[in-house]
Amino acid sequence: MTIPSYQVREGDIVAIREGSKEKTVFADLDERMKDSTSPNWLSVHQPKKEITITGTPTLVVTEVPFELQTVIQFYKR
Repeated sequence: MTIPSYQVREGDIVAIREGSKEKTVFADLDERMKDSTSPNWLSVHQPKKEITITGTPTLVVTEVPFELQTVIQFYKR
């Protein structure tokens, strides 16, 4: 996919192209992936470096590190 605004759907698989796996931006990807945790709506296949969209994200109020209503009021001005 070459469209940055593409919206993934449930069941889509996101992976790195074979030709891009050798680029420096992905050089330490294995090291970075082992310490990270993924949301429950993503399924990560670390050996293949693939992510499968298994659901849709939901907003859980306890996960928001700021008051959403305050942000909305600020931008309503």
